[in-house]
Amino acid sequence: MSDFAKTIEVQPRNVLAHYYRAHANKAKGDYDAAFAGFTKTIELAPDYGAAHSSLGLAHYERGHFSEAAEDFGRAAELEPAKAWPYVLFVWLANARMEKRVEATEELRKYLESGVGADERAWYREAARFLINEVTMEKLLEEVKNEAQEQGKSKLDKAYFYVGSVCLLDGNIEQASSYFEKCVDTGEPNSVEFHAAKAELARMNIASGPQS
Repeated sequence: MSDFAKTIEVQPRNVLAHYYRAHANKAKGDYDAAFAGFTKTIELAPDYGAAHSSLGLAHYERGHFSEAAEDFGRAAELEPAKAWPYVLFVWLANARMEKRVEATEELRKYLESGVGADERAWYREAARFLINEVTMEKLLEEVKNEAQEQGKSKLDKAYFYVGSVCLLDGNIEQASSYFEKCVDTGEPNSVEFHAAKAELARMNIASGPQS
């Protein structure tokens, strides 16, 4: 942290110093400083898509779903080649605000538009799951088959999206189980991993101390 502070003191418009200091602050749980840092990064570099998605994830982790939807939406516009997870998080954030029907219509239109048809194809299946065109069993089966064929797995991501739908449907215990599976098998640098950890933390707070 001291290195970032020193760099910013000497170069107050250093975009990456503000960006990485914001990540460091978020990692230690100082969300107010993280919000300020990502916002400053965007002020200095409005078209820096990673800053928008990072701010969106921070808002999502804190339950600020309106801001998360806006930030992820902007990230998707700025980084179309990386847009799919951002688009899915826009759906999730809006669904958490009881706008699931509207969010589903928008996601269906995005799918039908063919945008990103050849990019991150698995995310298209995840999108179809979110809008109820693919069953949970089918999604998990496809991910497991892909892992066997290609030697890599998106099972952690699938667990997160399945857990999120369980949560939206009121299946709290099942949602918690899938979020735990995501964290146990996940990639610590993925947005799904961090979002799953945040969901579990919220559940623990909501359930209160155990007797």
